[in-house]
Amino acid sequence: MRNLRRVVLLVLLLALVGCSSLKLGYRFGDWVVLYRIDSYFDLTSQQKILVEKTIDDFFLWHPREEIPQYITLLHQMRQDAETQVSSERWNYYFQQYHLVKERTLRYGIPKISYILTQLQPKQIKNLKLELAEENQDLAEKNNLSLKERKKIRTDNHLERFEEWIGSLTDQQKEQIIEFSQALPVTGDLRLEYRLQSQAAFYRLMEKYPQDQQQIESFLIKNWLIREESWALGYREAWKEVGTRFKLFLIDFSQGLTEKQKQTLLAKLDSIIKDLQDLQKSA
Repeated sequence: MRNLRRVVLLVLLLALVGCSSLKLGYRFGDWVVLYRIDSYFDLTSQQKILVEKTIDDFFLWHPREEIPQYITLLHQMRQDAETQVSSERWNYYFQQYHLVKERTLRYGIPKISYILTQLQPKQIKNLKLELAEENQDLAEKNNLSLKERKKIRTDNHLERFEEWIGSLTDQQKEQIIEFSQALPVTGDLRLEYRLQSQAAFYRLMEKYPQDQQQIESFLIKNWLIREESWALGYREAWKEVGTRFKLFLIDFSQGLTEKQKQTLLAKLDSIIKDLQDLQKSA
């Protein structure tokens, strides 16, 4: 079920990562979402009509209700980025990020739960097969040595920082490497939770295949308040990662060079312009 949640958040993620293909990804987002859903369930022609209508409604709602809030938030971030961002402001932005996710999920969950009531048993079997392949891929990654897994994560962190602020100094690279290497590795715990969540969803769809209220309650529990259903070890590890990441960003941002600050500001300006263009063309 984590993958369906990702489909719901597709537009949100496109808007927040700041990639150069934001507008292109957004404009083709309806096709991408339909493709992903169809790959999981092998939709019938009637189901495709329903899903396409739901996606179209989402892409009408999102630029009207959400994009203006993104633009306002990014303007605030840009203004703060010109000075030293206080820990209180960092906390504010983390809070806003979670609120953006929550609003998107609250919009999507009732509509997704209805679509799920229209599925046939063979389509749930198709979902099982698709997710089993993904689970196997994750298990193979978890079978890598701890050193290899940490290196992959560290390389991703270095790449992400360079996307936002440009070339890193040797000292900054060491900071990021030290931070990333010290984080707990949660891949095994994540896969364990994923398998448990999927099994619970399959049981639900077998017992209440057309009960939208039951399905909606399940999605709320596993998407909106999912941390409450995590095992204690996973919940604590995830909380530790979030806390450390926030503290690291506060400390790291204070050491940006003037050139890096300008790169960051230009990045924010580019995202704001793309969102404004999307809003106008919606």
